[in-house]
Amino acid sequence: MDEQNKTKPKTKKTLFKSKSPLLIAALLGILVLLNIVMLIAVIRLRAGSAMPPAYSEDEIVLSTEAKDTPISESNQNISDDIQHISINDGPRFKLPDGEGDLRIEIAANCNYAYTLTYSLAETGQTILKTGLISPGEYLVKKRLDTELKSGEYATVALFTAYDLKTNEMVGEAIQAMTFYVDD
Repeated sequence: MDEQNKTKPKTKKTLFKSKSPLLIAALLGILVLLNIVMLIAVIRLRAGSAMPPAYSEDEIVLSTEAKDTPISESNQNISDDIQHISINDGPRFKLPDGEGDLRIEIAANCNYAYTLTYSLAETGQTILKTGLISPGEYLVKKRLDTELKSGEYATVALFTAYDLKTNEMVGEAIQAMTFYVDD
């Protein structure tokens, strides 16, 4: 009898523990979606605001190279235009100055100029804003507007489109991405 008991391993039911990473991931996903919805609501309240100032020439680099990833979501006003924008979806920022490799390109065939606002997905805190980037322009690097510690940050990039003739805001698009901050 003792030998039979020794051969059968004792197991504990760990139903909750085995699903806890999945539960945490689901909760984080819901939190990110709620923050995105909040961002969109705030942006819609600001609709019709004046066009922001453009970058100076030393902050813009013209480029025709193919870039990383297309924008994943957009509203109807700018959905065709968004397909011609590329962005580094995992920029790295180097401490202590916080400069990062954004690599944002607004293709020459775009119909609108854009600004980008990056916010932390968890809190909605704005961590970086660009100036106006016109069609044919490419922003290589920019410093963080907010000091962050070394780590990995889930962020939301909000693209705001402006009509080139009237300077009025015409639409927005968002993309979830990750920022990396290194020592």
